[in-house]
Amino acid sequence: GGNYNEQEMLSLLKRVLEFLSIGDNWQSSDAWQTGLRKIADESKIKHSDIFMILRVCIWGDRITPPLYETMLVLGKEESLKRIEKVI
Repeated sequence: GGNYNEQEMLSLLKRVLEFLSIGDNWQSSDAWQTGLRKIADESKIKHSDIFMILRVCIWGDRITPPLYETMLVLGKEESLKRIEKVI
């Protein structure tokens, strides 16, 4: 992924956490991906990077099973906790 400083990362993860805290954003993979891509665009980072950052937060690795499905299996609360740990 790109090289982002710590402040950019914290800001990005806080926005992602805020977005994922809203239950409606978990309704479908499309809504979830569209919202995260919008955050990436507003944060001026690549779409692939936002998903990579999330993979590392959620799974601890860059290679994961499908991310949305993994987060659904973990559940909203556990997924949010894992992101909060990084922040």
